[in-house]
Amino acid sequence: MKKLTEEEKQKLKEGIQRSKNDRAARRAKESNGNSRSLGGIIGALFVIFGIFRILKGIGGILPSDYKQGVKNVDTINAETWIQKGAALVIIGRDTEALECYDKALETDPRPDIAWFAWTAKGSVLSSNGRDAEALECFDKALAVAPEKTKPEMSFAWQGRGLSLTGLGNYAEAIECFDKALELNPVDFTLWDSKGGTLFFLKRYEESIECHDKALEINPDFTYAYCGKGSALAGLERYEEARECFTKFIGSWNPKGWSEAEVEKVIEEAQKCLKKIERAGH
Repeated sequence: MKKLTEEEKQKLKEGIQRSKNDRAARRAKESNGNSRSLGGIIGALFVIFGIFRILKGIGGILPSDYKQGVKNVDTINAETWIQKGAALVIIGRDTEALECYDKALETDPRPDIAWFAWTAKGSVLSSNGRDAEALECFDKALAVAPEKTKPEMSFAWQGRGLSLTGLGNYAEAIECFDKALELNPVDFTLWDSKGGTLFFLKRYEESIECHDKALEINPDFTYAYCGKGSALAGLERYEEARECFTKFIGSWNPKGWSEAEVEKVIEEAQKCLKKIERAGH
């Protein structure tokens, strides 16, 4: 399959970011109700930046105009089914995207196609809170992958780890992130994913180290300050935590998001900041 251009990767990243924002808010509301803990709010922020990275990173053929591509793509072979599925994800039509990935698997079950389709399908399922089904998909991707040591396989391990995190199986999730990092140690989002899950295990010092590593690799990935701030709050280092959230709120402005969508994420971070400030007094 042809590799994505940098422009296509950026468009895919931005589109998936937008489509996953509402799910993050729903998960926080469902898990915490009216009385939301710091951990619950962090969980909401955590899921925003996890799954989209998988669909961003794996290869594929994408039309330059995604909305037009959904109408015009010629769904003859597995690669074009995957192309259509990716385009549908961009515009928020996840159910149809899942059907496309199933068609790809039916059309061409070869390992080099199947691992991609299973990973993409698992990512969409996980982004919709269907973590148990997603886990099965990532397991199938890892089982059929023809070259299990390629850096690209880190996406399947990351997806598996994020699904396990969603299911509350944090220890096994950490093992998945470690395997992903063995394959791709320079992926800053893997360090951030691991740090976010370590937070839920209350392994705060290790969580801070992971978020620092993410920032070392990519200083512009300011979202990592949310995870770092949460871990600092867990250690009751409230002033440092406040500084982290303030830094994130003041600097984060992703491309491709509407003003309303950015405000939703900032609102979650501000709620964290308020809880931290109250705890510090």
